[in-house]
Amino acid sequence: SLDNIVVVIGPALGGLLVLLGEPAVGVSINAVSYFIAAFLTMMLRVRSRGDAAPGERIIRQVLDGVDALRRTPTAAILLLFAALDTMLAGAYTVVFIPISQHLGMGTQGYGYLLAGAAIGGIIGASVADRLSRARRLAPIIVGGLLIQSIPYALTAFTTVSAVGIGLQVVSGIGMVIVDVVALTAIQREIGSGQLSRVLSLQDTVALMASVLGTFTAAALLSALPIETSLIVMGSVFTVVALALSPLLVRTDRASAAQGALLESRVGVLDQIRLFAPSSNSVKQRLSAAIEVRHLVAGEVLIREGEHADALWVLADGTLAVTASSVPRGGIPDVLAPDVVGEIGVLTAIARTATVVAVSAATVWRLSADEFVAAVEPHRQPLLLLGPSMVRLSRTDPDLVLGRQVNNLSVCQPTLLDATPEHNTVIAPSDPHPPNEGMKK
Repeated sequence: SLDNIVVVIGPALGGLLVLLGEPAVGVSINAVSYFIAAFLTMMLRVRSRGDAAPGERIIRQVLDGVDALRRTPTAAILLLFAALDTMLAGAYTVVFIPISQHLGMGTQGYGYLLAGAAIGGIIGASVADRLSRARRLAPIIVGGLLIQSIPYALTAFTTVSAVGIGLQVVSGIGMVIVDVVALTAIQREIGSGQLSRVLSLQDTVALMASVLGTFTAAALLSALPIETSLIVMGSVFTVVALALSPLLVRTDRASAAQGALLESRVGVLDQIRLFAPSSNSVKQRLSAAIEVRHLVAGEVLIREGEHADALWVLADGTLAVTASSVPRGGIPDVLAPDVVGEIGVLTAIARTATVVAVSAATVWRLSADEFVAAVEPHRQPLLLLGPSMVRLSRTDPDLVLGRQVNNLSVCQPTLLDATPEHNTVIAPSDPHPPNEGMKK
């Protein structure tokens, strides 16, 4: 959603700069922003640079993405709708100045129209995540594309500037809804092993669609009056969306069962603080990557000192946690729904405790690679480390506090709610420590 908001807010800010000063000022500020972006990019630290597997060329990765789309027709149709959405969005960079003149605002109305689209994008982002939770996404995607395209046709029949700007607000809402919901649907359809390559292919298709939309709009305006051009734009995209809708609805029905399963898993993840900050699309992706495992009483799930290659969601049952540095019984049992094993994944350290099933339990495995791949691109804040630090302060307090505190009692540990920016000590008497039931 943040990505979609930036896409519409960026041009809107550019339009406002043009309105408030000389064009050269806006261009200069825009140029400086690239240097700032480059500086921030240089400061980023990443776990992986996304290199291909040994002996694998980039063309092989592209072909794998194409093959995944071929084997999953639903995803190909969804990608087509996303491309139509981007194509229409690319057209507005060309048509907004003629629309502004049509509405009697002159060239200065360009900024106001961009601002209207930006407001619509923000509104769309606020509802798109909730809409993406629906089992049937086809009606939402088709409806979103209609909401995006029809306002262009309606603009041809008005010369009132306020109405024209309002129509762009509506169009902006539809644009973001299609983008977010189509992405969620693609993540439901494509297996995790091929998803990153399909999403890379989607970025390429989106760029091509945006360029095609720009040139098509320019050609249309050269051949036809602005009113006719707007009617053609709105009508063509509407007809195409309705013509393709039966294919999307048919595939939507086929994936309804899988959607119901993912929805039930997302409902469990929603109850766990570690996943709470994540968007619904991220939780959908994590749910699709889950490996289910059933434990019997006494079975060891995690052993202290082992390499942390995954985290485990406890969907049902009870787990006991022990650590060599903590007396037996010093760490409360873990009750569903909860998560264990995330400390090693989030901090890249070996397992700090042993986890054993107290009774029959159902756990979901999420590999470290899957978790990082799903969460990192969305820049999830590490506030979710808070409850993890609570557990780590019990199993390995020296690692948490370093040299700052050396006299912590293991039997009555201090609850440490720590993030990269904050180290706040919560007294043990606090009746509501964060996720007290979650113990590693």
